[in-house]
Amino acid sequence: MIGKIAKYVAYTAGVLGLFLYVLFLVDMVNADQLFDWSMELFWVLFIAAAALMLIFMAKELFSARAIRGTIGGILGLALIIFIAYLISDSNVVGTRYTAETAKWVGTGLWTLYLLFIASLCVILYTEVGKLLR
Repeated sequence: MIGKIAKYVAYTAGVLGLFLYVLFLVDMVNADQLFDWSMELFWVLFIAAAALMLIFMAKELFSARAIRGTIGGILGLALIIFIAYLISDSNVVGTRYTAETAKWVGTGLWTLYLLFIASLCVILYTEVGKLLR
């Protein structure tokens, strides 16, 4: 169903683009108007494509078979961010940033470090598991 809708939207956009091109060729539209209309068409199509992508992503993300993994991944990431927030420092070196900003920057850095270490552990576990088989 969505595939048919996407196909008709693509056909409509193509016909509209061809129509704008013909208007430009017969000098009914100047280049500035054509550019403005083309940019408006681009943004409409871009927003439509982003909306369809989000709909498909949400449909697959929250399907019955993937809901456990989705919730586990979200909770795991939230736990890592919480731990990073707890261990980050709020000391301010200069007067340019507040203590709260320094705390959140530290949280971001610690989250990066923890996710990097976790990914290295998973890679090593996978490779060692392959070697032992």
